[in-house]
Amino acid sequence: MSAYTESLRSLSLAKRQEQLWLNPQAAVDDYFEEIYGPEQRIEIGWPDGIQRQRTDITRPNSAMAVGIDYGDEGKGRGADNDADMLLSRPGVKSIDVTRSAGGHNAGHTIVVNGKRLALHIIPSAVAHERSRNIIGRETSVHPEDLKSEFEDVEDKVGKGFLQGRVVVSEEAKFNHDIDRAEEVLLRLRTEGQSSGGTGRGIPTTEAHRYDRTGLSIGELTQDNWRSRLGNYYDDMERIFDSFGRDLSTSEVPDFQKTLETNEPQVRTVGTKNEFLDRVDHSREWLISQNMVQNTVAIHRESYNDPSVAQLFEGAQAMGLHPSLGKRKDVTSTDPSGYMVMNGTAVYLPQNIEYRRGYSKGRYNSVVGADWPRQLELDEETAQWIQEEAHEYGATTGRKRTILGPNITMEQLNARFSMIEGMVETHMDVAKANEKIKIAAYFVDQEGVVQHYQPGLIYQKGLIPVWVEVPGWDGEQVKNAKRIEDLPFEALQFLSFKQALTGYPIEAITTGPRRENFIELQGYR
Repeated sequence: MSAYTESLRSLSLAKRQEQLWLNPQAAVDDYFEEIYGPEQRIEIGWPDGIQRQRTDITRPNSAMAVGIDYGDEGKGRGADNDADMLLSRPGVKSIDVTRSAGGHNAGHTIVVNGKRLALHIIPSAVAHERSRNIIGRETSVHPEDLKSEFEDVEDKVGKGFLQGRVVVSEEAKFNHDIDRAEEVLLRLRTEGQSSGGTGRGIPTTEAHRYDRTGLSIGELTQDNWRSRLGNYYDDMERIFDSFGRDLSTSEVPDFQKTLETNEPQVRTVGTKNEFLDRVDHSREWLISQNMVQNTVAIHRESYNDPSVAQLFEGAQAMGLHPSLGKRKDVTSTDPSGYMVMNGTAVYLPQNIEYRRGYSKGRYNSVVGADWPRQLELDEETAQWIQEEAHEYGATTGRKRTILGPNITMEQLNARFSMIEGMVETHMDVAKANEKIKIAAYFVDQEGVVQHYQPGLIYQKGLIPVWVEVPGWDGEQVKNAKRIEDLPFEALQFLSFKQALTGYPIEAITTGPRRENFIELQGYR
């Protein structure tokens, strides 16, 4: 053991993470020698004697799941497993699961009773009948798509399965077809600078929250909704006309037909009356379901009731944060742990007992216009991962670009996401006798270490310093029930990644099904 790594272990966990972030290159060789050299020292999980930070202000029976890569890390699956964990605790009678950010541009896939459910706005713990699923105040909600998703779940799982268990915040933003058409128009207006989105209108919905021209879901249920939205249609029609575009014939995604055909489908916005009538249909459905409620009051009521567990499910990931992501291809809402505060107006991230960041283990993936191209894996490896892990966007169906793990990005994203522990997913996506590449840090053309900085312009021309480690048998991982069942090379990899980031690995996923989840207990 080197003097430097020994000195890191003498620090508090937070100070250790800080030193690794400030000096990402300092411990790489030493940790590699400890873990892959003769000593083969394996350390995974929470260090002995280290307590979670500020346990005195945590709310019992609570957890949050956020992504620290570029999204699609498996947060939905993890949230489902966290719901299992919380509901199994003594005294817990029910669970509130809150989706606190994003909108229909996100996608989480779970399996319920053998049925594969692709969820976009409904929280991922719907499989649990003791769950109340809250679509929080920071989300953007397209009522027609919510209705289609709700009915699709009930068609697959059973009528009445979701009745009374889905709540929409009255403060959630109203997302609609004009917003989606405007997102396409923005690509024309900005000469492609706004490209890379999903076409679900989330950027424009969020923008209209700040320019005060948009409606909330609560305002949509008021008597004057039709005149307000009709006037908005007239205003946008003039804007479209000024760019030589016809709002009524502009094409937008048709989620219902996409569900029916399993292929992306579009429709036109339609005339003002056609648009308003379509909104009215889904609006009446929302009202009939009594879905729109004051969720701040709901959260305040359950805050001091530990029999109601609390689970917060993030959307997208810190690598797409509007201020701290891979600009210019970013998301439009806050994917960090602060979504707990913004999405509830009651909880702080520090109040949450389990604050978990999700990361794909041996690789990374990204959908969008921009990505760190120097991190792309070779074509043969990338193609194998794409097929093995079905790496296609859950919302868009676009093929994801496969990258090597970016340790310095994960250090930064973990730091700013307010997490305390990590969940490494997709550990079954590996082959024995292969070499797995990890980008430990970056240097410039002169070999000087460069810190990771959000925005791809700052990575341009930088050179990743790769560390190659041995792969493992993915099939053996799929069959593992305990950490002791994992191949030794997988344990080395987890130990190395934990050492470089400084964040304890609390759990891993070993396959695509909800039972492929292993909780880790302390250091080995």
